[in-house]
Amino acid sequence: MRQELVLHPEDVKAAIRKEFGSLKAFELEKGLPDRSARDVLRGRASARTHSAISEFLGVRRLIILNNTKSSISIRAKNTRSNGDSQRLNAGTK
Repeated sequence: MRQELVLHPEDVKAAIRKEFGSLKAFELEKGLPDRSARDVLRGRASARTHSAISEFLGVRRLIILNNTKSSISIRAKNTRSNGDSQRLNAGTK
């Protein structure tokens, strides 16, 4: 068993689908709540589901990459704090 594995969520989904056909089939086989695998891959915490995925992949510690921090920083750069409207809407006020 490997100690640590860092994977993108799509890589985890691909591995599960190769073996079980779908995330739903994986959840049913492992006795997990509905949509729990999807939630874990999106970054929500569920120790039971996370450990089931880790066990399936044969690792002690699974790190699932997600880019929520980068998407938040992109939105933060594009927000307007002074209330100005976009150029096309400027004359409609």
